[in-house]
Amino acid sequence: DDSDDDAGALQAALSQLNPGDVLTVPSGVFHIKTSVSVPSGITLRGQGRDITQFTASGIASAFTINEGRSDITLSDFGIDASDSTLAYGVFIGVTNGINAERIWIDNLEIQNFSSRGIQIRNANHVKVENCTIHHATNLGGGGFGYAITLNDPNNHNNWVTQCEIGPVIRHGVLIQYSAHNNLVELNTCIETTEDA
Repeated sequence: DDSDDDAGALQAALSQLNPGDVLTVPSGVFHIKTSVSVPSGITLRGQGRDITQFTASGIASAFTINEGRSDITLSDFGIDASDSTLAYGVFIGVTNGINAERIWIDNLEIQNFSSRGIQIRNANHVKVENCTIHHATNLGGGGFGYAITLNDPNNHNNWVTQCEIGPVIRHGVLIQYSAHNNLVELNTCIETTEDA
């Protein structure tokens, strides 16, 4: 029912888990109208990115991994938007604060966002693997239409590998604001409009 906000039930389920637990989301389309914050030590897994889909509306970020969070896996689901408000599919870390670390983003499909499919700020040991990110809704000026960005001086030892990016993306993978010691390899960018 697209009038419901399934984020409340999802957040309540996540809050009941202990570090090391896995929350498996069944097949279907789930409507999230509140950003879902993923706690440390948790795996959130769908049935496949074409089978378990989260449709966002009225929010800037579908899933957030806040400062200081660690040992998190997001895998096997899709993130889409039904309106123009979604800026980020997954937002990891903060501009200033305690780094998030040991995060695995695996086999997600992210589309219809305006700013960045996956934003990584001041985080360490984040692996983004086997993801498909395409069809940004805004390819305008700086900050819009990027598939994956790694920002800030404390952002290091992260790995982006075997992702398919585009079409309708401005920058594919962008490393900026003194982020360093990150590995980007074996990704395919299709019809991005800029060079990164």
